[in-house]
Amino acid sequence: MAAASAGTRVGEVAASEVVAASAARGRELLRRRDAFVAQLSPFDRQARLCLRHDVLDATVEGYLDYVGNQVVDWSDDELAALKHIVAEIDGLFGGWSFQLPQTVLLVKTSGQEEGRAAYTRGEDTIVVPAGKAETLRMPSPDSDPLYSAQNTRSLRDLLVHEFFHLISKNNRDLRARLYDLIGYTLMSTPVQVPSVPWPEATSPTAMPDLRITNPDTPLLDVRIRLNVPKGPYAGPAQDLVPRDLVPVLMAAGPYAGGSFFGYLRWYFLAVEDQGGGRWAPVTGDDGRPLTYLMPDRPDDDRALWDQYLEKVGRNATSELFHPDEIIAQNVVFAALLPTPGLLTGIGGVLSR
Repeated sequence: MAAASAGTRVGEVAASEVVAASAARGRELLRRRDAFVAQLSPFDRQARLCLRHDVLDATVEGYLDYVGNQVVDWSDDELAALKHIVAEIDGLFGGWSFQLPQTVLLVKTSGQEEGRAAYTRGEDTIVVPAGKAETLRMPSPDSDPLYSAQNTRSLRDLLVHEFFHLISKNNRDLRARLYDLIGYTLMSTPVQVPSVPWPEATSPTAMPDLRITNPDTPLLDVRIRLNVPKGPYAGPAQDLVPRDLVPVLMAAGPYAGGSFFGYLRWYFLAVEDQGGGRWAPVTGDDGRPLTYLMPDRPDDDRALWDQYLEKVGRNATSELFHPDEIIAQNVVFAALLPTPGLLTGIGGVLSR
């Protein structure tokens, strides 16, 4: 494909060329059958296409066609802003060592395909929904009211976050060391959710049917050790035991309309070592996996939340369900706070 049709070069980050993809190139990128597409569940496809499960089955081909049709071109003003933002990010990352692909591509979409959230695809693509680009033209909640016009701060911070996901995907050893900082272990082999009725033992749907897949981290390949009840979490009060747990996002039921975020439930799936780097779900007497629903609010279960936050830290306030999201949020802080020693010093003075 000719360079002119591929997109516009907007700078470099860590010696990697950054290109704002044209709509034509963006459609090609999002129609790739990468690890995310391979992991899509029936719920994933139905919810992203906004097709009720009882109306029409959403196929993989239907999803790829739909997501490709959401791609739009960057405007000239947006391209100018991206050049400024990319140069700033390259400066922020200047003291760090990691590898990125030779080219990183920025794709703009309507946002309809992923609940208006930004995300990454493959190991080289960042997808920005139109609503996030709109912050360049209007005041955003985090903009300086004195400089609200042409505000680039919001989009810059979002891209720093998304760049980390690409760093994580391209630097496995670095990813493992960062996860270790917050108590998570990167696994050599991903865990598969078992094909059992879900969410109830009598449900017509199975657990793999209702799994929600994160395009930034499509595999269930991380675990954390927490003290949890020995038996089913919904049962009577029990003594706590240490277990290895894999975070998994599940839908509350088949897609029946609305945003897929409204269906999202965060569980921990108990797993046990099978040897040879393989881990499998712990099952009860009924053959169903042992899971622990993470309450929406910390106050709903202080014991579970407090020990979790003790490990992962309290800097992040959202997207706490996976170490890659937690680290990505902390990377934004690390990149934008060039003198963290000042914060420590202020804290020391105030605590005397």
